[in-house]
Amino acid sequence: MIQMKKEISIFSELRQFIINERWEYDFELKMDTSLQEDLGIYGDDASEILQKFCQRFNVEYSDFLFDDYFRPDSDWTDVFRKKRTYKGLTLGDLVNAIKLGKLA
Repeated sequence: MIQMKKEISIFSELRQFIINERWEYDFELKMDTSLQEDLGIYGDDASEILQKFCQRFNVEYSDFLFDDYFRPDSDWTDVFRKKRTYKGLTLGDLVNAIKLGKLA
């Protein structure tokens, strides 16, 4: 019960962080909300928000492989690039990173 309350509190704080850094979304942010797919955060924006996230929540990220999770910013050369599949990173993953102190 205490663990559940702590997770809800962490999620609530994370949700407010996302809204403050981005904006209020017109849908409910949930644990399975994807940063890239649902929130449209990728490229330089993803890098910036993850750095702020790690600093704000004291999360280590040196082992995190950013390019496995986020596509780069779009440009005209995208037409020539091979489509790539990225791993998902959800708000639930960020909650776990806060609890563990590490994003991996």
